Amino acid sequence: MLRVYVRCALLLVPLWALLAALMSVLGSGQPLHPALRGFIEGCETIPPPCWYGIVPGVTSRTSALDTLLAAGYHVQNHVGSISDGSDGVLVAEAAHLAAAGVTYDDFTVSAISLSLTTWQVHLGDVGLPAGVIFRRDSLVFQIRAQFVAYHTAAGRFSPYTPVTLLSLQSRERPMRSAYNWRGFALPWRYCQSPHRC
Repeated sequence: MLRVYVRCALLLVPLWALLAALMSVLGSGQPLHPALRGFIEGCETIPPPCWYGIVPGVTSRTSALDTLLAAGYHVQNHVGSISDGSDGVLVAEAAHLAAAGVTYDDFTVSAISLSLTTWQVHLGDVGLPAGVIFRRDSLVFQIRAQFVAYHTAAGRFSPYTPVTLLSLQSRERPMRSAYNWRGFALPWRYCQSPHRC
């Protein structure tokens, strides 16, 4: 009987190894979603959060404006309430790029928000989160210093759930009502924890 198990193992182990190698090659060959291209271009040597080389909390407003124009965006500068122009939002739009809002305070970028509603970006395209917050009309997923909001139907989510907004912040915000990521379980499973939904 032991010989049968050994023979099966000798046949199955190489088959599984071959299948794993094949899946790895196929997965790495998949092109990056065009709306997420800015997280690679200009960010090769910069740790996240980074978008087209713009790092919240580090990049100046003028540098961010120059970067957006070089990437092909049409940019409008909406100055905030402070008269010296130290706060506001750079609204960036282009037909072939995701619309963005770059918020700045004290002449330094504090947040970047990407509108992905028309780009068909899915949860599986952006990676697995560290935590999840349940809201009435959306789910908010946290990936390190990044917040990703997903509007979902009936509170269900999967790797194919569409992403509507991706927001990068200059610092991690505490997720007081967040649940640690436990996979694609139904929301009521998350609500069984001591915090409740």
